[in-house]
Amino acid sequence: MAITSLTSSGIKDFFVQRVTAIIIAIYFAYVLIEALCLHYSGTLNFDTWRAMFTGNIFFQVATLMAYLAMFMHAWVGIWIICSDYIKPAIASSAVMLTFIFAYVFCFFWLFAVLFN
Repeated sequence: MAITSLTSSGIKDFFVQRVTAIIIAIYFAYVLIEALCLHYSGTLNFDTWRAMFTGNIFFQVATLMAYLAMFMHAWVGIWIICSDYIKPAIASSAVMLTFIFAYVFCFFWLFAVLFN
């Protein structure tokens, strides 16, 4: 198959997927705690939610890091699914390339939203 795994080693891919899962969990726990704090203070609305994502450089970088972790996590999963269940190389490559194009598009969209 022309497109290979993330690290060319199953054990390393397993480790990458576990580490990225932890990064994603920490990020979403932080977002949830932040949203609950805003809710209980009575200030959870569109303006404060937008300010949280666009006014704080730490949160912007954390959001990009979480997105990249999600991309790597999903790439390992897509690669495993394609290599195990989609046997024709052209079909497997098409699924992987579609995934890449969709995630790159979403990355630029996220970047535009965060740093407008």
